[in-house]
Amino acid sequence: MTLSVRYVDKMTAEPNRRTRTIMVFTPTRRPELTNVRRTNLWTSLTRLMEQGGVFISVLGTTKLGKSTLIRDALTTAAVTPYIPGQQLDKEGESALWARLAAALEIPASQQKGKVTGNKARWGVLARLGIGFSGTGASVTSSIGGEEHTDNSTSVTYDIDTPTAVTEALNLASQKAREDGENPPVIAIDDFHFVTDPGKRREIILALRPLADADVTVLLATLPGRETDAGFTDTNIGGRHQPLTVPTWNIEELTKIATIGFGKLKVTAPPDVTRRLARESHGSPQIMQQLCLNLCRDVNGVEDDASGVEVLKGPDDWNSFFRTIEDTHSLKWLQLLRGGLRARRERNFYEDDNGVRYDGYQLILFALHKLGSPDEIKFTQLKSKVAEIVKMRSSALGKYALEQKVRNMDILASRDMTNALERLADSEADTEDSLFTDEEIGLANLVPQPVLEAVDSGNDMTIRILDPLLAYALKWHPEAIHS
Repeated sequence: MTLSVRYVDKMTAEPNRRTRTIMVFTPTRRPELTNVRRTNLWTSLTRLMEQGGVFISVLGTTKLGKSTLIRDALTTAAVTPYIPGQQLDKEGESALWARLAAALEIPASQQKGKVTGNKARWGVLARLGIGFSGTGASVTSSIGGEEHTDNSTSVTYDIDTPTAVTEALNLASQKAREDGENPPVIAIDDFHFVTDPGKRREIILALRPLADADVTVLLATLPGRETDAGFTDTNIGGRHQPLTVPTWNIEELTKIATIGFGKLKVTAPPDVTRRLARESHGSPQIMQQLCLNLCRDVNGVEDDASGVEVLKGPDDWNSFFRTIEDTHSLKWLQLLRGGLRARRERNFYEDDNGVRYDGYQLILFALHKLGSPDEIKFTQLKSKVAEIVKMRSSALGKYALEQKVRNMDILASRDMTNALERLADSEADTEDSLFTDEEIGLANLVPQPVLEAVDSGNDMTIRILDPLLAYALKWHPEAIHS
């Protein structure tokens, strides 16, 4: 008797099954029914990847779908080692080779830094059919000064891990070229978690020989890293291609709503949908949450059998937008408004209602009044503060605004830095600590920095790196005071 197992999609296999609203709009997990592909961005990334031998810095703030974009792009190649950047912060290059060996299923001894055995035990070569009897593949290597040739699985090896990894990826690249497929891709997510520029440079230099073998290197990181100090004196030259993942535009965000509303058999007036998009701060995650709240809380739509045909907007838009209260972001506002411990009495401004602001609170209040932009020059911020306190910009010295912005930058990165240190102290052997797909997808292993201040020419650039922080700053300004 033959047992036949048939896998079916429950959504299509059960005609009477209802589509629940919470399954359509999913702000806390990767969307499936409302996944919108940013076609131009996807095309730009995949075309760069197809070239091979290129370093691609994928630049963007958090919660823009950067990791989802990269993970989707990795499906275009057969060999795609993925490494979370936090795993490289402490050890740099040595951790890189250990993680690559594990991802390629090359049995390396971390203690000895050696690969002993034969290619029959290299999982990546087995999957690609390289170096095995009957394939006709003859493997020749002169990497790292160790030369050998074999036509079977009988020859044994005792080589260092970098040599083994480089050899395996060389062979994978050769196989991809022969088969007309895309070259291998190494993806390092959250490359900014490698906080030491020297270690970032060490990792880039280590990856150069792999790029010479047509391997593509993806480095997902934060905005403004087009000229990362890690690329200094690496002779990468024209091989480094920055690709910016911008905040989502209104049209892209409204697609989320349009697709989702269609799944729920409802529609919404265009002005309602666009208003949700305008207040999402370019974040699909926030748009998902606003659409969910509009359906369930305002219109009572729990599934596609609600009987509602046209969604109405809330009676009080301000109250509606304030219903999103991200406790993490509110705590960040409280932390940033407190600043670093003062060495002397702070100077305060008191408004017409008797509310007092020190320099940190003035900075946050000015950002609020400016609409919580994701990026702004310090001179623009200073002008807004001058407008608030009704004095010339040249007279703001007593508030020490520039120094306070730099202090906020320190505060905003401290959470990430401390977490990386704790991770390094508690981490098990690298080869035994592989991440699951679920852990990679969550991408919450180490907190992302929420704000940064970077010198740029004669001015300083202030970036809000978390759209949820920008949202909280706009809709919960009371957190600046309370």
